[in-house]
Amino acid sequence: MGKIFPQEQARKGVLSCGYNTDKDSGDRSAGCLREGDEVRCANCRQQGMGKETLTALAGLGAVPLPQLWLTLILYSGQTIKAEVEEQQQEEAEKEKPSEAGVEVLPREVRDLPGPLRTPRRKGHRECPLQVLKQKHPLQYRWVLWFFKNDRSRPWQDNLKPVTKFNTVEDFWAMYSNIKLASKLSSGCDYALFKEGIQPMWEDNRNKRGGRWLLSLAKQQRHIELDRLWLETLLCLLGESFEEYSKEVCGAVVNIRTKGDKIAVWTSEAEDQAGVLHIGHVYKERLGLSSKTIIGYQAHADTAAKSNSLAKNRFVV
Repeated sequence: MGKIFPQEQARKGVLSCGYNTDKDSGDRSAGCLREGDEVRCANCRQQGMGKETLTALAGLGAVPLPQLWLTLILYSGQTIKAEVEEQQQEEAEKEKPSEAGVEVLPREVRDLPGPLRTPRRKGHRECPLQVLKQKHPLQYRWVLWFFKNDRSRPWQDNLKPVTKFNTVEDFWAMYSNIKLASKLSSGCDYALFKEGIQPMWEDNRNKRGGRWLLSLAKQQRHIELDRLWLETLLCLLGESFEEYSKEVCGAVVNIRTKGDKIAVWTSEAEDQAGVLHIGHVYKERLGLSSKTIIGYQAHADTAAKSNSLAKNRFVV
């Protein structure tokens, strides 16, 4: 017999060994026996698949997403095993003489009022819901800041803290409930800094430091910006810079009409070894090509001149 696809199995009632037991056509391969409504194969002595199993298998061919195949295959295998065990248990119970002559319902069904009863198979067991009780702590507590440019107000008034977190789970909860950087209006910023450090040059932890600056073209906003920003955040939270992670203050993404920017701020611009180590690791983590150059600017130089005129102290 040729290869049988899941949908065809569901229609024909094919045994797991591959023997055909089609009721309607009357075609019965050698070695397959029928006893009442039960079909058994003399070749491998396996019982035919139940209706629920065949339905599950039939659904495999309709799923276009490759990542769901393994889940559905495992589910189907568990369904087959569960049905065989339940059918064997039902047959064993049928052979036992009943003392009271009445069926005893499982406790979950027996205790409910009639209209609320949910039919269950014999031997049904409730699976307890496992709740993740312990979260995974981060090395530092982090603060997400949001800046919206309003020229009618002082610069500091446009900068607002949004939320704090210090666990992996809380970070993902936060990230899943805010706008992506690519969806922000021009003139807005996101900043993620360690608690106690404000995203401004004047902060004591920043004034002697600088930033690794990555400038993006306008067309990269909807292609690369969100990936690069998320990777930047994960570098900070995951302590990717090893012993120099303590020198990292935070990161900023600037959404601008002429082109967006992402920067990693450090606390010591004069620490050449630390600055260069952070720059090399950061460039590698972003997956940038060797032709792409990112530069490090000291905050003191940037404050004294416009961004376009500030010279890079280091490049990688």
